[in-house]
Amino acid sequence: CRMPTRWAENLPLLKHRWVYTWREEVGARVFERVDACVTTTRSVREVVLQAFPSLSGKRFEVIEHGRDLEQHDLAVPPDPGKPLRVLILGHLTAIKGGGFVRAVRERDREGRIEFHVLGQCHREYAELAIQHGPYERDEMFGRIAEIAPSIVGLFSITAAWTSP
Repeated sequence: CRMPTRWAENLPLLKHRWVYTWREEVGARVFERVDACVTTTRSVREVVLQAFPSLSGKRFEVIEHGRDLEQHDLAVPPDPGKPLRVLILGHLTAIKGGGFVRAVRERDREGRIEFHVLGQCHREYAELAIQHGPYERDEMFGRIAEIAPSIVGLFSITAAWTSP
């Protein structure tokens, strides 16, 4: 895995290599000084505990990162003969699915899918989607209604974690 930022481009590859050194040299020392931990899901908690068994005796809370937002029915059925509108909410970057969106666009020779980004779009992926710019949380639902997507796509890259 390469970090998609220039300041980290000279770091060694993390996946299946330097991550173990980092765990020993940095992670273990940091976690020695921790009184409690918080993560967003039970599965992430288990992954962290596998990597750092010394945390098993410490307080470790799971607080979901979802928000209590009022529900809105904003999905618009696609118009026959028009492209399917897919909203990417947040960012479109290398780690937020830019490569996936590019691959979909390359295969969609008939132009059946139209991507919209409500948020930031890295210049490398700017030609892949209609950009609507950043938004404030309190205007999100209004902005989504203006775009009128049929679906929302969350294309962040995830990978299965494997123990050493």
